[in-house]
Amino acid sequence: MKNAIKVALGLALGLSIFTATAVSAEPVSRPLDFSTQMTPSFPVPDSAGAYVGTLHLSFASDGSVSGWYRAQDAGPVQAVVGGLTGNKIWFDIGNEPMLPAATAFGRGGTLQVTGTLKDGRILGSAQDGSSWLAFSAQQQSSSEQSQ
Repeated sequence: MKNAIKVALGLALGLSIFTATAVSAEPVSRPLDFSTQMTPSFPVPDSAGAYVGTLHLSFASDGSVSGWYRAQDAGPVQAVVGGLTGNKIWFDIGNEPMLPAATAFGRGGTLQVTGTLKDGRILGSAQDGSSWLAFSAQQQSSSEQSQ
């Protein structure tokens, strides 16, 4: 009888811990897709051309941001991890060189983006080592996202 009570209490405790863990997971918003453009600003001027791609982001209620990025011209999908406080957003793209700008001007690796998110636009800058790029992203409409 004592063993049966211990087993029942153990199961109840284990179930309550599992339930608490499952309930505490942060809800994530519906993912949003953005069309991106990055233009070298230092050390190469704007005349070097723009790098375009797609940014897919999800936002959790705790302020964390996650998703992926893909350059339009080529390359693998790169992981995106960051955060959002108010309208200030920051995130890292990838962990290896992914853009011609990253390999041509910088040391390669993670591209660090900081900016503001307002009215479906992200405006800011991206840095890879000593290279800086002007960064902009426009949220795609629902019809663009479903294509």
